[in-house]
Amino acid sequence: MIANKKTQLANIAKTVALGVELNFTIGDETKSLEGIQKTLEWAGREDDVDYIAIEVEEENGKKDIFLERFFSDTISGLSENNEEYVFGDADFNTEVFKGRILVSASSKQVNNQVWDLNKKVYLFLAVIFFVISLAFYFLARFLSSPLKMLRRTTNALINKQYKTQVITSRFSSVEVSALATSISALRDTLIKEKNNNEQILVNLEQLVEKRSQSLKEAQQVAKLASFEWDTESDKIYGVNEFFDNYANRKICNRVKTGEAFYSTVHPKSVNEIRSALLNLLEVGGEKVVEYKLHTTEKRPQFIELHARIKRENDSVMLFGTIRDKTSQVESELLKENFTKELEQEIKKKTEDLLNSENELYYRMDTLNQVAMVSEFNTEGIITYSNEHFCKVLGFNESDILGSTFTDLISTSQEEDASAGIWEDIKSGKTWRGELVVKTEQNKDVWLIVSVVPFFKVSREIDKYVVVSFDITDEKDLQHQLELSLNKERGLSDLKSHFISMASHQFRTPLSIIQSNSELLNMVIQKESESTLKENLLRSSERITSEISRMTQLMDDVLILGKIGSSYLQPNPKEVDLVLMLSDIKVQSDIIYPEGRHLKLEIVGEKKTAFLDEKLIRHVFENVISNAFKYSQESNPFVVLAFESDRIVVSVEDKGIGIPEADVEKLFQPFYRAENVGPAPGTGLGLAIAKEYVELNGGSIHLQSIENKGTTVTVELPLQLIDHYEHKPTSTEAHLEN
Repeated sequence: MIANKKTQLANIAKTVALGVELNFTIGDETKSLEGIQKTLEWAGREDDVDYIAIEVEEENGKKDIFLERFFSDTISGLSENNEEYVFGDADFNTEVFKGRILVSASSKQVNNQVWDLNKKVYLFLAVIFFVISLAFYFLARFLSSPLKMLRRTTNALINKQYKTQVITSRFSSVEVSALATSISALRDTLIKEKNNNEQILVNLEQLVEKRSQSLKEAQQVAKLASFEWDTESDKIYGVNEFFDNYANRKICNRVKTGEAFYSTVHPKSVNEIRSALLNLLEVGGEKVVEYKLHTTEKRPQFIELHARIKRENDSVMLFGTIRDKTSQVESELLKENFTKELEQEIKKKTEDLLNSENELYYRMDTLNQVAMVSEFNTEGIITYSNEHFCKVLGFNESDILGSTFTDLISTSQEEDASAGIWEDIKSGKTWRGELVVKTEQNKDVWLIVSVVPFFKVSREIDKYVVVSFDITDEKDLQHQLELSLNKERGLSDLKSHFISMASHQFRTPLSIIQSNSELLNMVIQKESESTLKENLLRSSERITSEISRMTQLMDDVLILGKIGSSYLQPNPKEVDLVLMLSDIKVQSDIIYPEGRHLKLEIVGEKKTAFLDEKLIRHVFENVISNAFKYSQESNPFVVLAFESDRIVVSVEDKGIGIPEADVEKLFQPFYRAENVGPAPGTGLGLAIAKEYVELNGGSIHLQSIENKGTTVTVELPLQLIDHYEHKPTSTEAHLEN
């Protein structure tokens, strides 16, 4: 019974070992440990096992208990050499560790099971022995009395004693009835014991069936089946069941013989598997082989065969387990491929990191050559400064290290600036600005500075890195430019004042000439002689025309002067450009009555612009007037296009055009193209138009081909953005002057 118990415990240990190996193929350590614990609980759920342990072997050969479970409260002093316990074990080997499974049960439990099983048998045999003895006793008594009487009678007849012999039974009917009752009771007892023994056999069969079912469940989880191969008769059992129940794909033929089994092996592995099994038959022991299943499916399937040899008399048996290892192999291949990809990615990242490191080194080297780099801790103490930093300030590195960063700031710097630095950088922000620091010679140096906080892993500030550039020369140049600009502004103001004064002084005599010209016209109207009257009217008209031209010239010069001195600022408001251009069209059609008119086309959805209406109207009136002036035989064409973020107005004419050499100069004041001929003009119209458009945040462009025509394009924003420091003032007074 002890030997059978050891075999049973060894089988349980093998099942647990197989469960451990399978659980470590999952790839998830947490799930693997949960699966192992469930396997141990399953193995110990019956009363046959008191203790299960997983013993692992470390690389140095030391053995240690990885996990153990006690299923009985009475276990104590557990040792493999302890005769009070029966042990069974099985080895396992995984990628994580290897070792063996120990399963134990108390010898007392085995003896109790033996006694419980045999107690009834012993009792049954004792009862049978007692009943048989009693039966033989009464039978002997029953048979011996007549024999004795017969012997006496025979002796009497031999001795010629012929008196009558009456033979009677020694037993009364009561005794016979009692004997029959005893025999009946014995029969009932024997029947009862038979029924009890049959129930015991049924219970044993149910227990065996339960153990078999548990084993089948474990095999299903592990996709495992047992097999036997009788090499003498060349018969294989159990392989077909494996392929039917656990293999993902069916094989073509039933596996009943050795050759049929080899036909399930992939042709490339047949010789290897055959040699391994033949070697096992010759040498003995056990062997584990892995091979690829021979199927017509594209996806391969892998099988693991665990075989042992058993010799009985002259026959040799191969027996063991066969299981589907496809998932594990695929996981290993996936892991191998992932490892290769990871290695390649790590190699690439390493190369990129080295390249980045080299690039960073060269950048830092370049930065150290042109920039002042320093570091200070959270207390403001300078802990590092590069060579360029020391060179600009004239300090030695030993003099700077340990000093306070704020001590370098010159007293000419505003205190608010240095205070603002600490407010920003202590909150984790980067501070950028200009600082005045003092050199060793106590001179002020202007620096443009960036202070960047560096953080620890805990998101606390570790230090501050300062990158600075010396802008002292730029500041000196800026100061010189400001002086020159102020001087230029003074000259511009003087010029504007002069233009304004000259314009006023010119307007007074022109007004007198205009008045006298009008009086002269009144006198001429009274003249009777027609020839003289006609000549005088012609002269008067020329005087009036020249007065208008001079007045317009002075207005343009005055406007240009105000623009140059920044006195003219835009006054934006909502402007309806469709209405504005339509009004200009009506006026143009009236001014040019000889059948000429302005063509106007509107493109896109109408939008309201936010511009200076006076300035923009002046621009379009000037450009459209030029189009009429320089195209005597055709009508100008205006396109107003509304786009998503701007408005585009193009004015096209088919006139004399502009020479290519003059196109870029037309926006300069007082410049006129060479081919304008006697057409009147001052050369200020486009210059003023350009300034007005730019004051409204737009742009103006001109394209022209000589003798073919000109196109002027004005691009305007939908809304004027105020770029000026002062609030815009009205331009109406300037235009009226």
